Amino acid sequence: KEEVYGWTFTPNWIGYFVTAGRMSNLLPIDVSPSGKWCYLGGNQFMYTIQPGDSFTDPDTDAKVDYIKPGDKMRIQLADKDDPSKGWTWQYMVQRVAYKDKTTGKVVLTEDYAELKRRATYETAGICCDTLVCCPSEDQEIQLYSSIRDEQLFFVAPGDAIVP
Repeated sequence: KEEVYGWTFTPNWIGYFVTAGRMSNLLPIDVSPSGKWCYLGGNQFMYTIQPGDSFTDPDTDAKVDYIKPGDKMRIQLADKDDPSKGWTWQYMVQRVAYKDKTTGKVVLTEDYAELKRRATYETAGICCDTLVCCPSEDQEIQLYSSIRDEQLFFVAPGDAIVP
């Protein structure tokens, strides 16, 4: 898969810089026989959340309720040959929309509402289109989950929806 397709990028200088670096990269996607894991090259893996999987917040031991079967957890291992060394970072991928194979129409999932909420609520002022200077504690909490209203998204040739 060409790495630039199917991801969103923030339309600012950092987003353009990252996007430019991905324009010619290929992302290998090797799926395990069980279909639960994808190897994305290097130390990068993606796990598909299964029914019965349970996750807890490591700081509070509270059960995490927003992760559900079908979501993807992207993991970068510290050492791909020794997963016990932990990971260096991770994030969740949740499908917010898809193209119905029968009708060709876009279908919004229940996660779309949360994406829209995060993208449209008021956030602290941004300096240089990148940083928030001296945020309050409440603003820090809000910024942790905010998403810019504007995103750049490249659709792979052949996947575009033509009205």
